[in-house]
Amino acid sequence: MTVLCLSLSHTTAPLSVRERLAYDTAALETALTRATHKRAESRWPVAELAILSTCHRVELYAVSLGTGDDVDTSCSALADFLAETRGVDRAHFQSYVQRLTGIEAVMHLCSVAAGLCSVVLGESEVLGQVDRAYQSAHRVGAAGPVLSMAFRAAVRAGRRARTETEIARNAASIGSVAVELAERAAIEVGGRNVLVVGAGKMGERAAAALRARGDWQITVVNRTYHRAHELAEASNGRGLSVEFLREGIAWADVVITSTGAPHTIISPALVRDAMGERPHRPLVCIDIAVPRDVDPAVRDLPGVRVFDVDDLRDRALSGMAERRAEIPRVEQIVGEETARFERCRCGAALEPLLQELRQHADAIRRRELARTLQRLPMLDDAARKQVEHLSVSLMNRLLHEPTRRLRHEAGDGHAELYARMARELFGL
Repeated sequence: MTVLCLSLSHTTAPLSVRERLAYDTAALETALTRATHKRAESRWPVAELAILSTCHRVELYAVSLGTGDDVDTSCSALADFLAETRGVDRAHFQSYVQRLTGIEAVMHLCSVAAGLCSVVLGESEVLGQVDRAYQSAHRVGAAGPVLSMAFRAAVRAGRRARTETEIARNAASIGSVAVELAERAAIEVGGRNVLVVGAGKMGERAAAALRARGDWQITVVNRTYHRAHELAEASNGRGLSVEFLREGIAWADVVITSTGAPHTIISPALVRDAMGERPHRPLVCIDIAVPRDVDPAVRDLPGVRVFDVDDLRDRALSGMAERRAEIPRVEQIVGEETARFERCRCGAALEPLLQELRQHADAIRRRELARTLQRLPMLDDAARKQVEHLSVSLMNRLLHEPTRRLRHEAGDGHAELYARMARELFGL
């Protein structure tokens, strides 16, 4: 079996592609459930699957049932699966796909969890996203023993990177970069009325960061008024249901939007209408949602500036010299956890062989014990138990060294060779 990764990220694919492939929570669970059905009902060449979908990446981690040409078949099947579950023609994204196989795929996953592949180097949110991706796959039965080991290695790498190095020191997030941009925008537009659209985790963090930075007048718009009011009350602001989005835009100087909507919710017509009520006041829209909340055409409206996550990426890349100095140490941690995964995987692959070897030896022991006891009818029960104990002890001592050596060699990468030799030597 071989670990695979199909990756589309901020380094390989534009936002216009990533947003069409992004999974929300419901779509992710539906896709993973579909994968388990495909595995059970057809000859799908993928044994396990987990999906990591964030603002900046969509990655499918899988385990191929074979090697060589079989891996190519599995990668093609994964690309088809991505196209089917997101309703996007494969030709639309194929040229942006980065393909990783074997230990490179596991090392990439560990690097992602450690924050080495993030827009903001060392940011902490991705570690939770990696863990949730595994939990979702595990919950529906899409992830199995190999991906479980891989994701555990990645989470360990992420935690170690944050506790053993300084890569997360003063690390920003896209949300905090958005708030810094809002601060600068407030000076440019001459107002501190901010509309937060979406009351999920990103909206909550943005509101908290705004509240911590001073005298912002905060209004929260959400699909449900109750959640909008709840978040706004914590920010000493006001809450509105989504029906009042136009009124909120007309009032705001800065709009920060981060909903989980599968399509744009702020259209050119909506913004044009709102701007009609404030013809001499500029507006800044900061869109940190994927898929985007703000229609790209809004950029063309007079008096309106729009920033999306790719725009924020460029701003986040500055001021990271201290964290960059920690990269070699984090890479060492990633290498250690990847090697640990490989040792564990090889050891796990040998367990069926070791179990079969012990069962084979025990069957021989029982057979020979029965023959011996038949020739010694004068033995009482106590003596018979002593003879049986002797047979078990001899078997265990004979198997101890071969078992220890096999496990040791598995950790050194010789598992396949030694397993084949053991099967031939013992006739398994």
